[in-house]
This record gives sequence, structure tokens and C-alpha cells, in this order.
Amino acid sequence: MKVTIDGRVYDYDGSKGPVSEALWIEHVYKRNYGQWQQDIAAGSARAFIMLACLIWRRDGQNTDTAFADVIDGKIEFDIDEMVNSMAESARAEEKARAEEDPTTTGGSSAPAGSPTTGTGTSERSPKSSATRRRK
Repeated sequence: MKVTIDGRVYDYDGSKGPVSEALWIEHVYKRNYGQWQQDIAAGSARAFIMLACLIWRRDGQNTDTAFADVIDGKIEFDIDEMVNSMAESARAEEKARAEEDPTTTGGSSAPAGSPTTGTGTSERSPKSSATRRRK
């Protein structure tokens, strides 16, 4: 995935999660690794700052105080630029996967109707009609 931070484009492989990085994130972020991942999914600014620090760390930059420095305003970057670049990169990767194999959607290589993909249509359950809102 391509991530832009302060005008510079970095390659970020989110599928890697060495335990040394997870422990470093927990130490700096002051929350457990799983919570950090949930916070990113929820759009937390602090979680994205931690991600930027991780990217900088993987790039070989000194990140000893980077998280605190961003929080304190000593280091500035446009978080919207970062988030938008990640969204654009994800869309481009999805499009490339779809062009490689137009029969798959959502990145799954399982055939339609398999336990991981479903058939694309669902039957109405009796419960769903009984739980509709009444006016």
C-alpha cells in the first residue's frame, strides 16, 4: 500500500506484524496492539499518528520521540493527506485485483457460494420481517 506522509510516498505492508513492532507500538501508544488496530479502523487520529511513526520506523528514521512530538505539535503532517492516500491506494489495489480476475470480488479467491463468499443473495428470514419498525 502507498501511504503519503508530508508529501512523501512510502510503501507500507500492513500484512507484516513482527512481535517487536507490536511491543513497540504498545509501549509508545500505551494500548495493546489489538486496540491500536481497532482504533485505526475507527479512524482515531492518535492511531494514525502511531501508524505514521511505524512507517517512519520501518523507513529507518529515528522515531524515539516522534509520537510525542506529533502530539505536542513539534512535528506536523496532514493526516487527511495520509488517510486519503491510503484509501486511494486500497481502491487501486482492489481495481488491479478485479482486473486480474473479474470473477472475484472483495479480494476472495473462493468460488461463489462457498462458506467464505456466499451466493450474493440471501433469503429473508422470518425474524427479519417480524422485527421491522412499526409506525
